[in-house]
Amino acid sequence: MASERLARPGGALCALSPSAVVVADQDGGIWRLGDGGGGWRRVAPGFAHVEQLSAWYPDLSCQGSNAVELAQAFCEAACGGEVDSHVRQTTDGGHGWRTVIGQTTSAGGVRTDPASGPRVLIEHAVALGRRGLCLVGSTYNGPQTVAISCAAHPHAAFHDATLPRLPFPPRTLTGVALQGVDFLNATTGWMLVDQYTTRGTPASTRAKTEIWSTDDGGVTWHAPYVSGAYRLHWCSKLHTSWCWR
Repeated sequence: MASERLARPGGALCALSPSAVVVADQDGGIWRLGDGGGGWRRVAPGFAHVEQLSAWYPDLSCQGSNAVELAQAFCEAACGGEVDSHVRQTTDGGHGWRTVIGQTTSAGGVRTDPASGPRVLIEHAVALGRRGLCLVGSTYNGPQTVAISCAAHPHAAFHDATLPRLPFPPRTLTGVALQGVDFLNATTGWMLVDQYTTRGTPASTRAKTEIWSTDDGGVTWHAPYVSGAYRLHWCSKLHTSWCWR
């Protein structure tokens, strides 16, 4: 097949092997650089623009021939905080891709197709071993919680993880920032989580950083590292958001 040119700016890249990489563009389309550098080929189409939403922000995760794309478009106008998400996966080195999850999140809640998928906003999609994947997200109604759903292969049912106990009391109004997650193989992975409480005055606002780990493919997680509490401060002159210190 003849080589093509990338039709849109790239947004994410990951390596499938020493001689093959995939790039996701700002439409969510996926391009593969052929083995041996034979040229670019689009292997999955992009997504249509959604009125009042941003361009698509893609992310890619690869483990050998297994790769996962998460593409999201965010509200830019008076659309109720809507987020549209698509998760696609390949297990044959990036040649063929299938849609795993479609999701729309708005003020009315989370709509996921299929309904057996996560019922929280997906923030990370990670390749797990040769064929599996994990979807990680968090709730945003009241005290935040982390949700992790993993599947051993593309047609398996997702299983929800058992998570470490978060360091702040559940009655405290808290926020959770999922900073990153990655797997070494089909069993071993890590996640970086920041949790903070905003109850009371700014002077009493506290945060902690945690590193979680799993050795059973994301079924159970442990917290081998939890930092001491540290204070947050306002990061803008308008006092509209928090920053880490």
